[in-house]
Amino acid sequence: MLAMHLRGDAFTDEQKARNFAYYEALTVRDSSLSSCTQSIIAAEVGHLQLAHDYLGEAALMDLGDLEHNVRDGVHMGSLAGAWLAVVHGLGGMRHHEDSLSFAPRLPPRIQRLTFRVTFLDRLLTISVNGNRVTYTMARGRPLTFAHYGKELRLTNGRPVVRAIPKLKLREEPTQPAGRAPARRGVEQPKPLRPKRARRRLRQADEAVGHAGPHLLQRLTRKQPGREPGVPGETHQH
Repeated sequence: MLAMHLRGDAFTDEQKARNFAYYEALTVRDSSLSSCTQSIIAAEVGHLQLAHDYLGEAALMDLGDLEHNVRDGVHMGSLAGAWLAVVHGLGGMRHHEDSLSFAPRLPPRIQRLTFRVTFLDRLLTISVNGNRVTYTMARGRPLTFAHYGKELRLTNGRPVVRAIPKLKLREEPTQPAGRAPARRGVEQPKPLRPKRARRRLRQADEAVGHAGPHLLQRLTRKQPGREPGVPGETHQH
């Protein structure tokens, strides 16, 4: 999934759709970093409701305490991932080498999206409204980028409006049993792990924490012919 996001220029549209369907059926999202990437690729291949569902999961990771561990601190990766899911997912922004492109599309329950990005000292405003998008150069020199693969040149003070192509319908993918994300606007956010699983992980972490000082003392104890801190490695003097 992540490879198709970061190196999307190395895959065809059909390969992305096929790969997404394959891995969606296998991925159980044990990690809080999964939701945002799945949202991005779901949006790109045309599963907009699913993209919205995963976006909600990423954004509510801490507010809904979906992993039962927010008391240990917030999930910074998921928070940043929620921004990526909006801008790279629904906004369709991609940056490969020196090229910039957009392919925005909104799910049914989101009517409008506006965001700003800075690229090569230019400040761009992208506003998606229904089936069209408006690009505005807020600051900087003229810039050429792509809208759904077609070249577009933007200059300061002259907004450009483009239509959003009709969506190609695809068969909805399936998730492993019990791992479908909560449907936005219909269901409450679902925990990613049951509380008992989190309790077992916490107990294991605490056990390792208690053993840590004793283990460190053993590893750093100086032995004849050995330097401390490198167990099993003999040094010649």
